[in-house]
Amino acid sequence: MKKQHLRLPGGSLHLNSVFSAVWFAMNVPSIWPGKGTRWTSEALSALEANGFAQAEAPLITAGQAAPMSPDLDVWDAWPLADPSGQPLRWRDGELWFALAAARGPDPEDRHHLARIHHFHRQGDRFVHLGETLPDGFTPGSREWSGSARYEDGIVTLFFTAAGYLGDRSVTYHQRIFATLAAIETDGLFGEWTTPHEVIAADGTIYRPADQNEGEPGKIKAFRDPGHYRGADGLDYLVFTGSSAQAAGTHDGLVGLAVRENGGDYRLLPPLIEACGANNELERRGGSTCSGQPSAACLRRAFVRRPACMAQPRLRSMGHGNCSTATVWLSPTQ
Repeated sequence: MKKQHLRLPGGSLHLNSVFSAVWFAMNVPSIWPGKGTRWTSEALSALEANGFAQAEAPLITAGQAAPMSPDLDVWDAWPLADPSGQPLRWRDGELWFALAAARGPDPEDRHHLARIHHFHRQGDRFVHLGETLPDGFTPGSREWSGSARYEDGIVTLFFTAAGYLGDRSVTYHQRIFATLAAIETDGLFGEWTTPHEVIAADGTIYRPADQNEGEPGKIKAFRDPGHYRGADGLDYLVFTGSSAQAAGTHDGLVGLAVRENGGDYRLLPPLIEACGANNELERRGGSTCSGQPSAACLRRAFVRRPACMAQPRLRSMGHGNCSTATVWLSPTQ
Protein backbone atom coordinates (compact mmCIF):
# COMPACT_ATOMS: atom_id res chain seq x y z
CA MET A 1 0.00 0.00 0.00
CA LYS A 2 1.40 3.37 -0.98
CA LYS A 3 2.57 5.44 1.99
CA GLN A 4 3.53 9.05 2.42
CA HIS A 5 5.84 10.34 5.16
CA LEU A 6 5.05 13.70 6.75
CA ARG A 7 7.02 15.74 9.25
CA LEU A 8 4.82 17.25 11.96
CA PRO A 9 5.43 19.33 15.06
CA GLY A 10 6.64 16.92 17.73
CA GLY A 11 6.67 13.87 15.49
CA SER A 12 6.14 12.35 12.09
CA LEU A 13 3.17 10.77 10.36
CA HIS A 14 2.92 7.98 7.81
CA LEU A 15 -0.18 8.11 5.61
CA ASN A 16 -1.60 5.59 3.21
CA SER A 17 -4.24 5.87 0.52
CA VAL A 18 -7.16 4.76 2.71
CA PHE A 19 -6.75 7.45 5.35
CA SER A 20 -5.00 5.22 7.85
CA ALA A 21 -1.91 6.67 9.47
CA VAL A 22 0.77 5.84 11.97
CA TRP A 23 1.72 8.54 14.43
CA PHE A 24 5.18 8.44 15.97
CA ALA A 25 5.30 10.60 19.10
CA MET A 26 8.96 11.45 18.70
CA ASN A 27 9.10 13.67 21.74
CA VAL A 28 6.84 11.51 23.93
CA PRO A 29 8.09 7.94 23.45
CA SER A 30 5.64 6.40 25.93
CA ILE A 31 2.67 8.13 27.45
CA TRP A 32 2.20 7.38 31.14
CA PRO A 33 -0.61 8.62 33.37
CA GLY A 34 -0.10 12.33 33.90
CA LYS A 35 1.88 12.78 30.68
CA GLY A 36 -0.65 13.11 27.91
CA THR A 37 0.06 14.15 24.35
CA ARG A 38 -1.57 16.98 22.41
CA TRP A 39 -3.30 17.03 19.04
CA THR A 40 -3.04 20.58 17.75
CA SER A 41 -4.22 22.88 14.99
CA GLU A 42 -0.57 23.09 13.88
CA ALA A 43 -0.53 19.35 13.30
CA LEU A 44 -3.73 19.64 11.26
CA SER A 45 -2.18 22.46 9.22
CA ALA A 46 0.86 20.31 8.53
CA LEU A 47 -1.38 17.50 7.29
CA GLU A 48 -3.16 19.84 4.91
CA ALA A 49 0.09 21.45 3.70
CA ASN A 50 1.50 18.03 2.85
CA GLY A 51 -1.45 16.95 0.76
CA PHE A 52 -3.43 14.80 3.21
CA ALA A 53 -6.69 16.60 2.41
CA GLN A 54 -6.22 15.79 -1.28
CA ALA A 55 -5.74 12.06 -0.74
CA GLU A 56 -8.42 9.81 -2.17
CA ALA A 57 -9.88 6.71 -0.58
CA PRO A 58 -10.59 3.78 -2.90
CA LEU A 59 -14.14 3.51 -4.18
CA ILE A 60 -16.30 0.94 -2.38
CA THR A 61 -18.86 -0.46 -4.79
CA ALA A 62 -22.28 -1.89 -3.97
CA GLY A 63 -20.95 -5.35 -4.78
CA GLN A 64 -18.28 -5.04 -2.09
CA ALA A 65 -20.63 -4.06 0.73
CA ALA A 66 -23.52 -5.92 2.32
CA PRO A 67 -25.73 -4.84 5.24
CA MET A 68 -25.32 -6.72 8.51
CA SER A 69 -29.12 -6.78 8.75
CA PRO A 70 -31.85 -6.13 6.16
CA ASP A 71 -33.97 -4.21 8.66
CA LEU A 72 -31.48 -2.42 10.90
CA ASP A 73 -28.94 0.34 10.69
CA VAL A 74 -25.86 -1.08 12.41
CA TRP A 75 -22.76 0.87 13.48
CA ASP A 76 -20.02 1.19 16.13
CA ALA A 77 -19.26 -2.53 16.51
CA TRP A 78 -16.92 -4.24 19.00
CA PRO A 79 -16.02 -7.89 19.67
CA LEU A 80 -16.28 -10.10 22.71
CA ALA A 81 -12.63 -9.93 23.77
CA ASP A 82 -10.24 -11.37 26.30
CA PRO A 83 -8.87 -9.07 29.04
CA SER A 84 -6.05 -7.88 26.76
CA GLY A 85 -8.60 -6.73 24.19
CA GLN A 86 -8.13 -9.52 21.62
CA PRO A 87 -11.29 -10.94 19.98
CA LEU A 88 -12.25 -14.44 21.13
CA ARG A 89 -13.29 -17.44 19.06
CA TRP A 90 -16.99 -18.24 19.55
CA ARG A 91 -18.97 -20.97 17.79
CA ASP A 92 -16.42 -21.27 14.96
CA GLY A 93 -16.45 -17.51 14.57
CA GLU A 94 -16.65 -14.48 16.82
CA LEU A 95 -19.33 -12.77 18.90
CA TRP A 96 -19.73 -9.08 18.08
CA PHE A 97 -21.78 -6.31 19.62
CA ALA A 98 -22.96 -3.18 17.83
CA LEU A 99 -25.39 -0.31 18.08
CA ALA A 100 -28.49 -0.83 15.98
CA ALA A 101 -31.84 0.79 15.27
CA ALA A 102 -34.68 0.18 12.86
CA ARG A 103 -34.03 1.83 9.52
CA GLY A 104 -35.81 5.12 8.95
CA PRO A 105 -35.86 7.91 6.38
CA ASP A 106 -33.27 9.99 8.27
CA PRO A 107 -30.18 7.99 9.31
CA GLU A 108 -29.28 10.60 11.94
CA ASP A 109 -32.34 9.51 13.93
CA ARG A 110 -30.66 6.21 14.72
CA HIS A 111 -28.67 7.84 17.54
CA HIS A 112 -31.94 8.63 19.33
CA LEU A 113 -33.08 4.99 19.13
CA ALA A 114 -29.82 3.08 19.59
CA ARG A 115 -29.75 -0.24 21.43
CA ILE A 116 -26.92 -2.76 21.78
CA HIS A 117 -27.39 -5.87 19.63
CA HIS A 118 -25.15 -8.88 19.17
CA PHE A 119 -24.12 -10.80 16.06
CA HIS A 120 -22.38 -14.05 15.19
CA ARG A 121 -19.51 -13.28 12.85
CA GLN A 122 -18.45 -16.05 10.48
CA GLY A 123 -15.86 -14.70 8.06
CA ASP A 124 -17.47 -11.73 6.29
CA ARG A 125 -20.99 -12.80 7.30
CA PHE A 126 -22.82 -11.49 10.38
CA VAL A 127 -25.89 -13.26 11.75
CA HIS A 128 -28.12 -11.04 13.88
CA LEU A 129 -28.87 -12.69 17.22
CA GLY A 130 -31.02 -10.00 18.81
CA GLU A 131 -30.96 -7.22 21.39
CA THR A 132 -28.36 -7.85 24.06
CA LEU A 133 -30.05 -6.31 27.11
CA PRO A 134 -33.72 -6.51 28.10
CA ASP A 135 -35.99 -3.63 27.19
CA GLY A 136 -36.03 -0.96 29.91
CA PHE A 137 -33.14 -2.63 31.73
CA THR A 138 -30.50 0.09 31.44
CA PRO A 139 -30.67 3.53 33.15
CA GLY A 140 -30.59 5.45 29.86
CA SER A 141 -33.16 6.17 27.19
CA ARG A 142 -30.64 4.81 24.65
CA GLU A 143 -27.55 2.64 24.73
CA TRP A 144 -24.36 3.91 23.12
CA SER A 145 -21.01 2.30 22.47
CA GLY A 146 -18.86 0.25 24.81
CA SER A 147 -16.79 -2.92 24.94
CA ALA A 148 -17.11 -6.52 26.16
CA ARG A 149 -14.60 -8.50 28.25
CA TYR A 150 -14.80 -12.28 28.74
CA GLU A 151 -13.06 -13.91 31.70
CA ASP A 152 -13.76 -17.11 33.66
CA GLY A 153 -17.08 -17.67 31.91
CA ILE A 154 -18.37 -14.16 32.63
CA VAL A 155 -18.98 -11.32 30.17
CA THR A 156 -18.55 -7.78 31.45
CA LEU A 157 -20.36 -5.41 29.10
CA PHE A 158 -19.22 -1.79 29.40
CA PHE A 159 -21.57 0.68 27.72
CA THR A 160 -22.75 4.27 27.59
CA ALA A 161 -26.17 5.17 28.99
CA ALA A 162 -27.40 8.09 26.91
CA GLY A 163 -30.19 10.17 28.42
CA TYR A 164 -32.29 8.81 31.27
CA LEU A 165 -34.86 6.04 31.33
CA GLY A 166 -38.30 7.58 30.86
CA ASP A 167 -37.09 10.76 29.13
CA ARG A 168 -39.87 12.43 27.17
CA SER A 169 -37.42 14.26 24.92
CA VAL A 170 -33.96 13.50 23.58
CA THR A 171 -31.07 14.70 25.73
CA TYR A 172 -27.33 14.19 25.39
CA HIS A 173 -26.46 13.20 28.94
CA GLN A 174 -23.86 10.39 28.92
CA ARG A 175 -22.79 8.04 31.72
CA ILE A 176 -20.58 4.95 31.69
CA PHE A 177 -21.96 1.69 33.12
CA ALA A 178 -21.16 -2.02 33.26
CA THR A 179 -23.23 -5.16 33.66
CA LEU A 180 -22.19 -8.82 33.93
CA ALA A 181 -23.64 -12.14 32.76
CA ALA A 182 -22.53 -15.71 32.23
CA ILE A 183 -22.50 -17.30 28.80
CA GLU A 184 -24.53 -20.50 29.02
CA THR A 185 -23.55 -23.76 27.33
CA ASP A 186 -25.97 -22.99 24.48
CA GLY A 187 -24.13 -19.73 23.84
CA LEU A 188 -26.87 -17.49 25.21
CA PHE A 189 -26.41 -14.98 27.99
CA GLY A 190 -27.55 -15.67 31.51
CA GLU A 191 -29.22 -13.03 33.67
CA TRP A 192 -27.50 -9.66 33.53
CA THR A 193 -26.58 -7.96 36.80
CA THR A 194 -28.01 -4.55 37.65
CA PRO A 195 -25.96 -2.00 35.70
CA HIS A 196 -23.56 -0.02 37.88
CA GLU A 197 -21.83 3.25 37.04
CA VAL A 198 -18.11 2.47 36.79
CA ILE A 199 -16.72 5.99 36.33
CA ALA A 200 -18.26 9.45 36.44
CA ALA A 201 -17.01 12.79 35.13
CA ASP A 202 -15.39 14.64 38.01
CA GLY A 203 -15.90 18.19 36.73
CA THR A 204 -12.21 18.88 37.41
CA ILE A 205 -10.41 17.00 34.65
CA TYR A 206 -13.37 15.63 32.74
CA ARG A 207 -16.35 17.78 31.84
CA PRO A 208 -19.75 16.16 32.51
CA ALA A 209 -21.70 15.36 29.36
CA ASP A 210 -24.99 16.77 30.59
CA GLN A 211 -26.45 18.73 27.69
CA ASN A 212 -30.19 18.79 27.25
CA GLU A 213 -29.87 19.86 23.63
CA GLY A 214 -27.27 19.33 20.95
CA GLU A 215 -26.43 18.55 17.36
CA PRO A 216 -23.83 16.40 15.57
CA GLY A 217 -20.32 17.68 16.15
CA LYS A 218 -21.25 19.96 19.03
CA ILE A 219 -22.23 17.67 21.89
CA LYS A 220 -19.80 16.96 24.72
CA ALA A 221 -18.56 13.49 25.56
CA PHE A 222 -18.21 11.05 28.42
CA ARG A 223 -18.78 7.78 26.60
CA ASP A 224 -17.47 4.79 24.65
CA PRO A 225 -15.57 2.84 27.35
CA GLY A 226 -12.96 0.46 25.97
CA HIS A 227 -11.30 -2.05 28.31
CA TYR A 228 -7.87 -3.63 28.32
CA ARG A 229 -5.53 -5.20 30.86
CA GLY A 230 -1.84 -4.34 30.94
CA ALA A 231 1.04 -6.62 31.84
CA ASP A 232 1.01 -4.83 35.20
CA GLY A 233 -2.20 -6.78 35.88
CA LEU A 234 -4.31 -3.63 36.12
CA ASP A 235 -7.52 -3.08 34.21
CA TYR A 236 -7.90 0.16 32.26
CA LEU A 237 -10.77 1.92 30.54
CA VAL A 238 -10.13 4.29 27.64
CA PHE A 239 -13.03 6.59 26.79
CA THR A 240 -14.10 9.62 24.80
CA GLY A 241 -14.16 12.73 26.97
CA SER A 242 -14.31 16.52 27.10
CA SER A 243 -12.02 18.78 29.10
CA ALA A 244 -13.19 20.53 32.26
CA GLN A 245 -9.89 22.42 32.50
CA ALA A 246 -10.11 24.02 29.08
CA ALA A 247 -13.85 23.88 28.45
CA GLY A 248 -14.88 25.36 25.13
CA THR A 249 -16.26 24.51 21.72
CA HIS A 250 -13.20 22.34 20.95
CA ASP A 251 -12.13 20.48 24.09
CA GLY A 252 -11.88 16.83 23.09
CA LEU A 253 -9.97 14.26 25.12
CA VAL A 254 -9.10 10.57 25.09
CA GLY A 255 -9.66 9.74 28.75
CA LEU A 256 -8.23 7.00 30.94
CA ALA A 257 -9.25 5.22 34.14
CA VAL A 258 -7.62 2.41 36.11
CA ARG A 259 -8.96 -0.31 38.42
CA GLU A 260 -6.60 -1.22 41.23
CA ASN A 261 -6.68 -4.26 43.53
CA GLY A 262 -10.04 -5.39 42.21
CA GLY A 263 -11.75 -2.24 43.46
CA ASP A 264 -13.44 0.62 41.69
CA TYR A 265 -12.10 2.40 38.64
CA ARG A 266 -10.25 5.66 39.29
CA LEU A 267 -9.94 8.50 36.78
CA LEU A 268 -6.46 9.32 35.49
CA PRO A 269 -5.33 12.35 33.45
CA PRO A 270 -6.22 12.06 29.75
CA LEU A 271 -3.97 10.24 27.32
CA ILE A 272 -4.64 12.68 24.50
CA GLU A 273 -6.11 16.18 24.53
CA ALA A 274 -7.10 18.26 21.53
CA CYS A 275 -8.26 21.47 23.19
CA GLY A 276 -8.47 24.22 20.62
CA ALA A 277 -8.38 21.73 17.75
CA ASN A 278 -11.12 19.08 17.99
CA ASN A 279 -14.39 18.60 19.85
CA GLU A 280 -14.82 14.81 19.78
CA LEU A 281 -12.07 12.19 19.65
CA GLU A 282 -14.11 9.07 19.04
CA ARG A 283 -14.19 6.10 19.12
CA ARG A 284 -11.42 4.97 21.40
CA GLY A 285 -9.64 1.64 21.42
CA GLY A 286 -7.34 -0.02 23.91
CA SER A 287 -3.98 -1.66 23.47
CA THR A 288 -0.62 -1.82 25.23
CA CYS A 289 3.04 -1.21 24.49
CA SER A 290 5.40 -3.52 26.34
CA GLY A 291 2.53 -4.32 28.65
CA GLN A 292 1.85 -0.73 29.66
CA PRO A 293 -0.93 1.66 28.61
CA SER A 294 0.39 4.12 26.08
CA ALA A 295 -1.14 6.83 23.96
CA ALA A 296 1.43 5.89 21.37
CA CYS A 297 -0.21 2.47 21.20
CA LEU A 298 -3.92 3.29 21.16
CA ARG A 299 -5.87 1.84 18.28
CA ARG A 300 -8.55 3.99 16.63
CA ALA A 301 -8.30 6.55 19.38
CA PHE A 302 -6.77 9.66 17.87
CA VAL A 303 -8.76 10.92 14.92
CA ARG A 304 -11.63 8.80 13.78
CA ARG A 305 -14.03 11.70 13.71
CA PRO A 306 -12.36 14.86 14.96
CA ALA A 307 -15.70 16.63 14.92
CA CYS A 308 -15.93 20.33 14.21
CA MET A 309 -12.30 21.36 14.13
CA ALA A 310 -11.46 24.89 15.20
CA GLN A 311 -9.87 25.48 11.81
CA PRO A 312 -11.78 23.45 9.22
CA ARG A 313 -9.42 20.88 7.67
CA LEU A 314 -9.50 17.40 6.16
CA ARG A 315 -12.93 17.65 4.59
CA SER A 316 -12.43 15.02 1.92
CA MET A 317 -14.29 12.19 3.68
CA GLY A 318 -16.36 14.14 6.16
CA HIS A 319 -19.35 16.45 6.15
CA GLY A 320 -18.89 20.15 6.86
CA ASN A 321 -15.70 20.46 8.86
CA CYS A 322 -15.77 16.97 10.37
CA SER A 323 -13.31 14.35 9.16
CA THR A 324 -13.55 10.59 9.20
CA ALA A 325 -9.83 9.92 9.00
CA THR A 326 -8.43 7.12 11.14
CA VAL A 327 -5.10 7.51 12.85
CA TRP A 328 -3.31 4.45 14.21
CA LEU A 329 -0.83 5.11 16.98
CA SER A 330 2.26 2.96 17.37
CA PRO A 331 5.43 2.91 19.49
CA THR A 332 8.15 5.43 18.78
CA GLN A 333 10.57 4.43 16.06
